[in-house]
Amino acid sequence: MLKNLPQTPESLKAWSWADFESLYQELESIPINENNIDLPFYYVEYGLAQLGAIQIFGNALKDQAGAVADYRKALAFGGTVT
Repeated sequence: MLKNLPQTPESLKAWSWADFESLYQELESIPINENNIDLPFYYVEYGLAQLGAIQIFGNALKDQAGAVADYRKALAFGGTVT
């Protein structure tokens, strides 16, 4: 079913409720790891992201326009700096 998803609005309109129900059941059967205990770096990355968000928030309390400018400047690096 996932391989035969509608690609155009017209093909989507041709779907029946049974098609949607079977798609939902297929998606529901995909196992999702809800406990990320086996992904330790997930927590490290999450913590670092929270620290960055707190720093941006603190900067915004002092100077909102400057904080937004600094944030956009950091976003401009976009995967070019490691």
